[in-house]
Amino acid sequence: PVTSGVVITFDDGTTDWVDHVLPALDRHEVPATFYVATDFVDRQVPFPGDGTPISWSGLRELASSPLVTIGSHTHRHLLLDRLPPGEIDEELDRSVELLGDRLEIDPVHFAYPKAVAGSASADAAVRARFRTAVLAGTRPNPAQSDLHRLARSPVQASDTPRWFQLHHEGQLRSVG
Repeated sequence: PVTSGVVITFDDGTTDWVDHVLPALDRHEVPATFYVATDFVDRQVPFPGDGTPISWSGLRELASSPLVTIGSHTHRHLLLDRLPPGEIDEELDRSVELLGDRLEIDPVHFAYPKAVAGSASADAAVRARFRTAVLAGTRPNPAQSDLHRLARSPVQASDTPRWFQLHHEGQLRSVG
């Protein structure tokens, strides 16, 4: 597999993960982490914008790939900065429980919904359950970064190859 300072991630849990993303990862031998909002998968509720949720069998297929890591993206995709501590615990625990029961994995990675940092209570709850957590922030993550406040840079279909190359090289601020 290709190794670099780039980690490819996907959020939510849509059918295109198995139909399109996994074949591309396999073809290019590129690892990726997939963060799942488990309520949408469990109840097969469409995501906003009509995104079709992946099935548990689709997630099992995805998880069976040696290139894939599955992480939590909460249960109901609620912003953790707006929830009381007990509800934060429920959101995180239900997601971890479902991923464990349905996929037989222990998710150790987490992505905040909408890439928005949680409250102090949310931060403590995430740190107690996960080894890493990702947020928004178009910047590199140096070796000494807080593993529970890792930044991610979105890649859009409209991005040029040069823009992506600059991201890959860590020149994020050079992009206009």
